[in-house]
Amino acid sequence: MSVVRRGGRVGGVAEDVIGPRKSVTQRRPRGLAVEASGRGVLGAATTTRVYLVLVAILLGTVVNNPIVLVDQARALRAENPGLPASEAVQQAVASRLRPIAMTTLTTICGLLPLVLLPGEGSELYRGVGAIVLAGLVGAALVTLVFLPPLLAFAIDVGDRLAGRRVAMRGAASTETP
Repeated sequence: MSVVRRGGRVGGVAEDVIGPRKSVTQRRPRGLAVEASGRGVLGAATTTRVYLVLVAILLGTVVNNPIVLVDQARALRAENPGLPASEAVQQAVASRLRPIAMTTLTTICGLLPLVLLPGEGSELYRGVGAIVLAGLVGAALVTLVFLPPLLAFAIDVGDRLAGRRVAMRGAASTETP
């Protein structure tokens, strides 16, 4: 079994690796199939790059918005240590609502033509555009509706645990002679 290029085609290499046939007519379909699959791989790579860009847009927005909200609540608590957790989260949502809405709405408005308008190539990317669009809307709802109560609860639990740790340290220091 020799690995020799025949006719400058990649298919010829695959024919010899797979095994020679009796006649040229029996070899052609496998060679053409290998060539076609090679072209398909290149086409899939281009399509995959576009999908990755759209997913990167989705991940960037989805991950950034909650981080900004949590960071703002923590900064408010650091500035005002006596501020209740629910009040800090409320102020954080009020101050970060506009930037969150702006990033989400601009991305949604950018994706709407891809999803709604017909045109060359739009049928190829319409599905992934719809998924990214739905992901953005869903992530915005989760960030603005479910995250604030969860964050207030987590801060309260953290405060209680920190209070217990301080109380335990204080009790331990008074017990030791």
